[in-house]
Amino acid sequence: MSDANGVTARRPLRILLVEDYVPDATLGSGYGRMIDTITELQRAGDVTVTLFPTFGASDATPHAGPKNVEILDIPLERHLAEVHAAGGGYDLVIVSRPHNYEVASPILSDCLPGVPVIYDAEALYFRRLERQAKLATGVVRAKLLLEAAAMRRLEERIAAEADAVVCISDEEADLLTRHARRRVEVNGPLLAHAAWTDEGFSERRAVGFVAGWSAGPRSPNVDGLKWFARHVWPRVLARVPGAELVVTGSDPPLEVTRFECSSIHYAGVVPDLNRFYASLRLAVVPIRYGSGVKLKAVEALQSGVPTVATAVGAEGIPTDVTDLIPVTDDAREFADLVALLIGNEEIWRAQRERLKEQCRIWEEHPQSSVWPGLVAHLVGASGRGGFHV
Repeated sequence: MSDANGVTARRPLRILLVEDYVPDATLGSGYGRMIDTITELQRAGDVTVTLFPTFGASDATPHAGPKNVEILDIPLERHLAEVHAAGGGYDLVIVSRPHNYEVASPILSDCLPGVPVIYDAEALYFRRLERQAKLATGVVRAKLLLEAAAMRRLEERIAAEADAVVCISDEEADLLTRHARRRVEVNGPLLAHAAWTDEGFSERRAVGFVAGWSAGPRSPNVDGLKWFARHVWPRVLARVPGAELVVTGSDPPLEVTRFECSSIHYAGVVPDLNRFYASLRLAVVPIRYGSGVKLKAVEALQSGVPTVATAVGAEGIPTDVTDLIPVTDDAREFADLVALLIGNEEIWRAQRERLKEQCRIWEEHPQSSVWPGLVAHLVGASGRGGFHV
């Protein structure tokens, strides 16, 4: 299409995003990172994003979701047929999570042949299942190992089929590189929406566990909270009577809500995460299995909240400051660290200074996003223009 002066106008780059839910930072599970991705692409060029939430959009009420995104509420195949009938199409597809790729891939091959597909590997699910199996015994362990093997095959196939893969950590990128057909990129875990909170020790009180529950009873969050409530929290209360644990997230399963008591409270959806972090004296990440980088830990650190984590909970976080995150998998030691940080202002302040120094380093050496350059490369390679960085 040309204007009155004969200049050809570029149309917006059209991106189709396939994800479980409408991204909402309060959901956890990597959705805050997806919001950052959408925002980075919108800022980099003339882009329109259409989101197909595989688990449905009828109840989607994002508190801190992406802006200017079209949300589909009809089957993907039907939508793509309508787009094709109208003479339109997409220039690029981003698919997040292996189960979504497995469902969407045949439809994309039929309806959008030749359109580049980026797989967003926000975590490697086979690693999560393998680690979960190590905590189980007998028949349960055997079943988990079978599931892990099947998931490994699926995720390796995805890496082989996709035009590019984006991981959140170098370690997981290395695991997929040998299977990838083209590019495996790493987009670091720092979050654009997280902001330092200035409130001091006396203005804060609670211990916080920020969680999403969309993965159901078998999720790492369920296992982690059960372990913490059973084996860590009673020891904390013995040291610091009156301590309070606040757990976030919509619709936590019965497996964890049964621990609710005078010292453990469930806050549900927290509309303003920054305000919530400002109320926390300490964040805990008691995750015993999982993969990728635990963004709840990154978010707490960027918000200036001292954090205690398991080895899995602290995995993959880029740190320059020594002892930035106290780490232990021992319940007694975990409890001692929690009690120390919520009960001793001097030690708490020293830990805050470590966080402040780390955040200063992150600000001086900001994380660069791989998304705009990767999209520009794939769009250019496929002969579709209109996006420049």
